[in-house]
This record gives sequence, C-alpha cells and structure tokens, in this order.
Amino acid sequence: MKVAILGFGQEGQATYKYLSRHPAWRKSEFWILDESTNIKIPKKTNAQLGKDYLSDLQKFDYLFRSPGIPYLNRELQIAKKKGVRILSETILFFEEAEKKGARIIGVTGSKGKTTTCHLIYQILKQDGRKVFLAGNVGTPSLEILDKLDRKSWVVLELSSFQLQDLKRSPAHAVVLDIFPEHLNVHASLKEYYSAKSNLVRHQNRDGLVVFMNDNRTSKKIAKQSKGKTISPQKETLEKISKALVIPGGHVLRNVSVAATLAREIGVSWKHILKAISEFRGVEHRLELVRSIKSKKQHLDFYNDSAATNPETTMAAVSSFPETELILIAGGHDKGLSYKAWAKHLAEQRISKVILYGANLAKIYHSLGSVRRKTILTPNITTATTLAFGLAKMSENKKVAILLSPGSASFDQFRNYAERGKVFKHLVRKLKI
Repeated sequence: MKVAILGFGQEGQATYKYLSRHPAWRKSEFWILDESTNIKIPKKTNAQLGKDYLSDLQKFDYLFRSPGIPYLNRELQIAKKKGVRILSETILFFEEAEKKGARIIGVTGSKGKTTTCHLIYQILKQDGRKVFLAGNVGTPSLEILDKLDRKSWVVLELSSFQLQDLKRSPAHAVVLDIFPEHLNVHASLKEYYSAKSNLVRHQNRDGLVVFMNDNRTSKKIAKQSKGKTISPQKETLEKISKALVIPGGHVLRNVSVAATLAREIGVSWKHILKAISEFRGVEHRLELVRSIKSKKQHLDFYNDSAATNPETTMAAVSSFPETELILIAGGHDKGLSYKAWAKHLAEQRISKVILYGANLAKIYHSLGSVRRKTILTPNITTATTLAFGLAKMSENKKVAILLSPGSASFDQFRNYAERGKVFKHLVRKLKI
C-alpha cells in the first residue's frame, strides 16, 4: 500500500508519526511530498520534492493532504478520479476519536477562532474536565489522539481548508462571524461558505450549534444542522462584560459564544466567569505589547498581526472608541476589498494610517478621503518607527499604536506570527 503525505510541516509530520506506528498503516510504503527541498525526510521513507511534488499522484493508494494544499487542487482531483483516496489529519482524527468516545467541540469562523477556542478550553479546565486544545490553533489533532478516552473533551479549531472534505461533524459546533476570506485559494465565495458548512452539515438531532445571530452567513450555516441551534442572549453579554478585561466589542462577542456553549454543556456560571476574568487573550490578537508613560502622555502599542482580513482590522479599530489611534496596516493581497475602510477610518480619532507591504497601493486607492492622513512606507520597521514619532508629537494624553494589517503576511514574512514577533521586537527596542 502506497501512502503519500502531502506537505511535511507540523501537521504532515504529526500524520506521518501517527501512521508509521499505527497497526493498520505502519507496513505501508510512505512517501513525503513537499514543495520545499530543504526538509528532513525520515529514514526508510521516499520523497518527491520541489516544484513538481504533486505530479503523478495516481501511483498512490492514499493521499493525506495538509491544510495548505486545498482539496480542490487540480492534481488532487485528477488523482481522485483515478481511484486514489484523499484523506487528511482531520478526517482521520474524527474517525479515531469517535471510536474512543471523546466529545469534540468544533470551532470555525473567518476570525476569532483561536481566541474562542482558548477560552472554551480554559472554561472547561476551570470546570475540572479532561480537556484538550488542538487543530488549527497549533497542536495537530493526531498528537493528542492516544490520550483520549470517554471522559475527554477536545476543543478543535477548524479552518475552511480542514473542513473542505470533512464528512463528519462534531456533536458540538461553534460558528463565529463569517465573511469573505481566502478568495485567492478557494474556488469561489460559495465554495468557501460550503466548506465552513461541513462543521454542522452532518450533525444528527443530538447536535448543538452556537452561532452569531447577527451575522447572516453564520446564521445560514447553523440552519444546516439537524440539531439544536442557539445564539448568545443579552443576559449572557451583560454577565460576561463585567468579568472581561480585554478591550474590543468583537472580543466580547466571541467570549459570549464561548460562555453560551459552556452553559449548554452544563458548566456553572461560577466557573465560566472565573475563567473569563483570568483570560488575558492570545498572542498576536489585540495583544498589548508595551505601555510608555510620561508626565504628559501614555502610549500603548498593540499587536494584532493575526488580523489578516479587512473586517478584522475594522473590529480592532473599533476597540478604541475614545483613544487617538495610529493604524499600521498592509501586507500580502488575498483578493479582498478594502472599500469599507474609506468610511471606517475616516473618524477623527484615527489620526494616521501608515501602510506598508505589497498591497499598500491597493489599500491606498481604496481609502478615499482617508488618503489625506495616510503615509506609505517600505516595511514594518519604518512604519513602527514613524508611528512612534508621530505619537510622541500628539497633543493628546493617550495614544494607541495598533498593528492590524488586514492582510496576509507572505510578502515579507513566513506567517502572521513571525510578523507579530518582529513588531514586538521593534516596539521593545524603541527608546523614549
């Protein structure tokens, strides 16, 4: 039996490690397929590397694709028509976790997934449950599989790429705000929404979906479930707003969903509110990096590098309704529109918009009258230094400098995490 692992990053490596020791797979002939030629191949394993790594896929019996290789990739679909079975770490995890009786809480959305997953995890931990956090959040799901049993709960962050070919839905699902995203990779907006819908599409009547009632697409996706659907109520928002210490209305919305899910599975308000009050957010998501205080001024630097689409940046900007704000944005284009920024960034409290990156021209031409207060820079280093200088010149006592790119990072960085770490390093080096 020939088995190919497509993409040998963190998830691909976890898949190989699991398969190579599993009785049903370990006698297979394993192949590693990756575009990079600088990866370490395990002993007694074959490799197909470089730009043609996806050629001749029909010679394999099974293909385990990583999320970075879309299910609708032409080469994969040709192989599928030839009878090759296409699987993924996510598909295998659902099959095996179900056998163990573990309960899965699947979380998806265009943004907010990681924050919501971390908070659900903290709430269940506070409640004394045996809980694991995995998926797109960072830990490959197969790495925790051997630890699961009937008492286990798994909070699983699922991207559209992980959901594309999923034929099982978790019994508990969370559908956050959904808006256009990854249009440079998905076949269409309709296909993107369809992928997200797999989170709930295969639920039975015992299923549960917590969704955003004021987001039309989230609501539409939730309706595809045969199970119970529920959205956060006003009373929930009032309770958690008193306990939450992180700024931002969008954060409050995601926390309300986490709290609603927790209540539905029997967690007490005592444990929910304690977990929320102790929650300090997740790195690269509206993360307070540094505060510089003087007799005349208070400057705060926020790292929101995980904001890789325009809507998330607008939500971050709205988190500072009474503070002068200098926004740093730009990066790699994903085929998204920035037209809404022309109105959203026109508010007087937003004193400057500093753009950098490969798509700065596209954003700049979308800004309308906001162009008058926009500055173009070559990179994040210049943008950060300039933002600091402008903030010190301000007559306002409190100023926030916000990195919220609204774009992917691949023009100058490997990923949004590297971009965020660079920004934090630059901010900490600034001399008063």
